[in-house]
Amino acid sequence: MIKNKNVRYFLFLICLVIIIAFFAVSIDKLNKKEVQNTLPNTPNTPNTPNTPNTPNTPNTPNTPNTPNTPNTPNTPNTPNTPNTPPTLNKWEKIAKELNKLINEIADLQELEQKIKEKNFPNPLEGINLVGVSKESLKSKTQELSFSAFENGKTVKKKFRAINVSGDGNCFYHSLGVFLTGNDNDKELAFRLRLSLVLELLTNLSLRGIFEEDIKNEIIKRQIGGIPEKIGSVSSNYWGGNGALFIASVVLKRPLATYYTSGNDDIFWYENVLDSPAHLDFAELFVGSFQYFECWNNYNIKNGGHYYALVEEIK
Repeated sequence: MIKNKNVRYFLFLICLVIIIAFFAVSIDKLNKKEVQNTLPNTPNTPNTPNTPNTPNTPNTPNTPNTPNTPNTPNTPNTPNTPNTPPTLNKWEKIAKELNKLINEIADLQELEQKIKEKNFPNPLEGINLVGVSKESLKSKTQELSFSAFENGKTVKKKFRAINVSGDGNCFYHSLGVFLTGNDNDKELAFRLRLSLVLELLTNLSLRGIFEEDIKNEIIKRQIGGIPEKIGSVSSNYWGGNGALFIASVVLKRPLATYYTSGNDDIFWYENVLDSPAHLDFAELFVGSFQYFECWNNYNIKNGGHYYALVEEIK
């Protein structure tokens, strides 16, 4: 038996605390139970069934290798298209045909007859042989001075001159500029040249004033041949003083030229009306002239180039 009073008192307190704690816990449990009874019963959420395992995707079979594309056979070379011959205009066709006749027919009388049978059109058709006024040409001119032998003496000459195109047709340009005012009309130069050949080969009286071989000396060297393409020249011949006489018949007017011989610095004057080279020319042809204003040209030293002489400056 515990005799110490203090110890007994201490034990008493411990028992009391334990009893109080027991009652406090019991009351707390009772309170919780009453609260739960007042709340509606929440149904238990059913367990979510386990998602079945996704079956394994079968392996995609390997795509078979694409067979190599066979090499495209080489395209055979396209055969070269034959060159299409250039289209000739009306005058080029006549020139080609005329050259063929000249080469095939040796006899001039037979050649003349054949040409007349062909009845070629006049190459200067549609061109007014009166020409343009000299006043309209002045804007194209430049001053040109030289010494010339005229009437038995040397004189100083000064002209308003036109330096025409130097393309091998300058003799014809130096006449054509008087006709149309154009100093580089290649078609007109071609037609003038063609006119001279046709006139020479169909005019027996004209042929009679020349002592030289008509085909080689006059047609080739003096007229300059017959090129078959406008703007071209034939056989490195261009035109000379002999062509001046034939051109005066074609143009129906007197023509004159200033020219040098060799390295001479003095220019000689030759007018078809009184030329010592062809004394019978005026007698034969002046009667057929319709225009009497003389057109002059100038052949520079050594015969390299022609100018048209528009007007003399006094």
